[in-house]
Amino acid sequence: MKALRLISLSLLVLLTLGAAAPVQGPKQAKIALSTELDRTAIWVGDTFHYTVKAVHDPAIEIVVDNLKKEQVNLAPFVVREIAVRQGSLGATKKVTEINFLLTTYESGQVELKIPSFPLYYFTRTAGPRVSAESAAESVPVPVTKIGL
Repeated sequence: MKALRLISLSLLVLLTLGAAAPVQGPKQAKIALSTELDRTAIWVGDTFHYTVKAVHDPAIEIVVDNLKKEQVNLAPFVVREIAVRQGSLGATKKVTEINFLLTTYESGQVELKIPSFPLYYFTRTAGPRVSAESAAESVPVPVTKIGL
């Protein structure tokens, strides 16, 4: 009987310690993404502006070399132009805005979705004498809806 109590007590202590251990939450976002449309609905063939805004720490560098209209696939939309603007947002943040000029020739639907695509970045780390870069990572740009 004492052995059963001892095993039960040991099991209870182990379960309690396991429950008290800190739980890893989701990886903290290094980049705050938002999207914006210059209009909420379009006619077939209209052009419109779609802007992706990334607010991030100064140590983060957004990779913009791959943001060419020939390389970005946002089907069913046709990418007409891409403009990238980078700057400071206060003393502790940087902002990267990617402005797409899009059009579509799809019809017969009430709304279309601008698909998600990866936005690549890397983090620079500075030491006393050395500046290093981390491996490239990505964050998905959220899907955005527009009415037809």
